[in-house]
Amino acid sequence: MSDFDAELHRRCCRTLRDNDRPVVAMTQSIDLSVQEQETVRKLLARFLPNTETWVYGSRVRWTSRPESDLDMVVFAKPEQASAVSNLREAFDESDLTFRVDLFVWDNVPQEFRREIVREHIVFSNGCKHDESTKSWLYNPKFPVHWERIPLYDMAQWKNGLAFRDIEFSPTGKPVIKIAEIKGGISGKTKFTHNVFDESVRVSPGDLLFSWSGQPETSIDAFWWRGPEGWLNQHVFRVTPVENLDTTFFFYLLRHLKPNFIAIARNKQTTGLGHVTKRDLERIEAAAPPLVEQRAITLILGALDDRIELNRCINETLEAMARAIFKDWFVDFGPTRAKAEGRDPYLPQELWKLFPDTLDNENKPMRWRVVSLTELAKVNPESWSKKNAPHEVEYVDLASTKWGAIEATQRFLWEEAPSRAKRILRPGDTIVGLVRPANGSYSFVSSAGLTGSTGFAVLRPRHSRYTPLVLLSATAPENIERLAILADGAAYPAVRPEVVGATQIVVPDDAVATRFSELVSPIINQMESNKRNNHMLAQSRDLLLPRLFSGELRVPGAECPAAEAT
Repeated sequence: MSDFDAELHRRCCRTLRDNDRPVVAMTQSIDLSVQEQETVRKLLARFLPNTETWVYGSRVRWTSRPESDLDMVVFAKPEQASAVSNLREAFDESDLTFRVDLFVWDNVPQEFRREIVREHIVFSNGCKHDESTKSWLYNPKFPVHWERIPLYDMAQWKNGLAFRDIEFSPTGKPVIKIAEIKGGISGKTKFTHNVFDESVRVSPGDLLFSWSGQPETSIDAFWWRGPEGWLNQHVFRVTPVENLDTTFFFYLLRHLKPNFIAIARNKQTTGLGHVTKRDLERIEAAAPPLVEQRAITLILGALDDRIELNRCINETLEAMARAIFKDWFVDFGPTRAKAEGRDPYLPQELWKLFPDTLDNENKPMRWRVVSLTELAKVNPESWSKKNAPHEVEYVDLASTKWGAIEATQRFLWEEAPSRAKRILRPGDTIVGLVRPANGSYSFVSSAGLTGSTGFAVLRPRHSRYTPLVLLSATAPENIERLAILADGAAYPAVRPEVVGATQIVVPDDAVATRFSELVSPIINQMESNKRNNHMLAQSRDLLLPRLFSGELRVPGAECPAAEAT
């Protein structure tokens, strides 16, 4: 690796961090004085006129210090290499009091482009993206032997319907919006008994493309895994043309996600961005022969199949744990069976631990109704200036969904988001306080994490209470309760004390201990599967851009040497 490549890798690794601050629109300022911005603009205009330039990193996130570097990427052509070199020297010799790290987009590794796209601000528009401009947005690189085809011509794209309130009913087929695509059928899903055109009927296994919404979180390709339903507007049902493998086309769309995000952000208004039919027509995509498509699909699909298998296993394991919890501590099944003289359905040594009768509150005799705060401490530890570490591994609400911490970000303490305060330890349960219906909750199984102050952190007072705290705090009924309380407020959030006030019927220590012994291995297996899935997803995301750029050839696929163009 050259010195420049090493420096590029170091800078990307250090500066490309996510943040729970809202994504900055390109009309907003960056952390530079007016004079500093003018100096940068003049040098760009002198050496790289009409060249688009982006700024990213700490000066976009407003986490920089006066001496922090300014991270820039330019969309320069190969023949501008000398101008780029001269511009670097000009920055070094200028009166700027900080260093400017200038990179050329074509030299940025594929795995870092996604992060730059996520947080960039367009500093200099350069040339407009018209039909004659070979910009990366509309002309991504593919191997030379792949056939170039406009993306729109590679499939049929059927947009959903704009449903009216009068068409909804309490039951029927679900109306599938981006919320259902990402989170499944929920209490907020709309249903209808009406019948619509077959082209907007969605069946399990259909390929969907969400083309409108918050660019970083909504615009993407998805497989529909839910029941049959009707497609809402702002989502395409995608059917690839003949000689295009559907799964290959799914991965092609996933490969183009950075392009979609950037296109949408360039049009972003009121928080929403769009990828239109016209954009799909302008994107020059490509596909190899069918045999190579299927070879690529086999590699990436094997990883996704394993991820899906682990996900299904975890669904089953979670259902088992929640079923035991509900039977013992909600329905009081063993005690009711004893009181009614029914035969035992648990091992005798376990069966004898349950009370024989219900009290006048219709709960097992001698069991108590308590709040979670009797079983767990709420937000027991936080970082401050006095005890702050050098670096934190940050967990935010956006990356925590329905029982899984999907991603973390590392920050130097002085550059970390202001919300990065909660100390997390293995065995904790975290529950999102903002918009609880979004399902931002999870069990913590890894050490060294720091959570957002947007979580309520529940730390069991004794290890035997760990499963009880997790399953009661994250029970669907409790998440719904928190969501209702949040929706009734001016700001859709609840306080940590509200989570701590969750009511639970607690047994004696013997039953609590046996429940922990029974359920803890289930939780541990789920966490192991999640870690395995994280590693599989990392492998897939590393392979995806390399297979589609031609950097990696598919073993066994008969194709010429794959150089990108």
